Amino acid sequence: MSKRDQEQTSQLWIDFHEELRAFVLMKTNKVDDTEDILQNAFLRMAQQSEKIRQAKEIKPYIYAIVRNSIYDFYRAEKKRKPDNEINFNLNENEENQLNNLIDDNCIAPLIGLLPDIYRDALYQTVYNNKSQIEFAKDLGISHSAVKSRVQRGRLLLKELLITYCIQKSDRYGEINSCEKTCDC
Repeated sequence: MSKRDQEQTSQLWIDFHEELRAFVLMKTNKVDDTEDILQNAFLRMAQQSEKIRQAKEIKPYIYAIVRNSIYDFYRAEKKRKPDNEINFNLNENEENQLNNLIDDNCIAPLIGLLPDIYRDALYQTVYNNKSQIEFAKDLGISHSAVKSRVQRGRLLLKELLITYCIQKSDRYGEINSCEKTCDC
C-alpha cells in the first residue's frame, strides 16, 4: 500500500468512522459485530483506494462498501457454527431415549403433582402407550370421559409448567423453551 493510499484511508477513517459506526450499529445492534464489520470495510477501502479516488461521490461509494461488508459478515456467520453448538446426529432410537430421559426428569415429576384421575389418565395413555379406549374399558367408564380427563390433565400440566418454569413463548402463546425453578 502506497503512502498516498495510507493517507487516504486514514482520512476516510477520520472523516467517516463515527458515522459509519453508527450506521453499522443501527443495522446489527451488536457492538462486537459492528467493530468487526467496520474493520473489514476499512480494509476493503484501503484495497480499493484507487477506485475511491476515482469515484464522483465518495460517500455513497463508501456506504456501498460498508453495506456489502455487513452482508458478507452475516453470510459468513451463517456458514460458521458457534463453538457451543453441538451437532447431535441421533438415530430414531437414540432420539426416543433422549426424549424419554427428558420426560422422566422434567415432565413426569410435574405429572405426579396432578390430581389422581388426571395423573392416571396421562400416565396410562402417554407413558404406558395404552389407548384411551383400552383405558376407558379398564376403568369401566366411557371413552368420552377418558378423553376429557386426558385433555384436562394436559391443561393442568401446562399450568404447572407455567407455574414452575421460566418459560419463553412465541407471540401465539406456544412455549418455546423452559427452565425449571423448582427441585421437582
